[in-house]
Amino acid sequence: MTMRLALLAMPLVPCLALATGGCTSRDEQLPDSAVTALERAFNSGDVAACAAVYTDDAEIIPEDGPVVRGHQAITAYFKDQVAREISFGTETSFNAARGDIGVEQGTYRIRDVQRGIDVEYGEYLNVWRKVNGEWRAFRSMFNVTMAQRTGISVAPEEEAPETSSSASPPPPRS
Repeated sequence: MTMRLALLAMPLVPCLALATGGCTSRDEQLPDSAVTALERAFNSGDVAACAAVYTDDAEIIPEDGPVVRGHQAITAYFKDQVAREISFGTETSFNAARGDIGVEQGTYRIRDVQRGIDVEYGEYLNVWRKVNGEWRAFRSMFNVTMAQRTGISVAPEEEAPETSSSASPPPPRS
């Protein structure tokens, strides 16, 4: 009976240690100024400020493209992304930091402001590092949940006007 009780209590030991040990203090959070910096820079059309959110050795890991590495490549990436016709918004669902490392997770939304519709949304995960006292993104990855599809017409081709009454009708479409 004592062995059985010991086996049942074994999984509780780490929980007890966490509850009474160093984890009683709450993790700090990344400041709002850090987690909203990219959104503000993007929506103001400031490509340099978008790139400045990231460390010099940062990487952006897109869902279906090559990894974007380093300051120069990240600047070029945002130069291709930033446009006055779209806005970028995020909603953080998880935010924790300890020491010089932070993690942020949430959802993002890209909106066509001229048409007033969302054209893409998905989830993201950012790893942050404190560099010279400032939080900067070190790794960013995202997953597109919805993207607007390009329009494809399935209407039948326009038929040329008949030049004679003996013209045969077009073959049936299958």
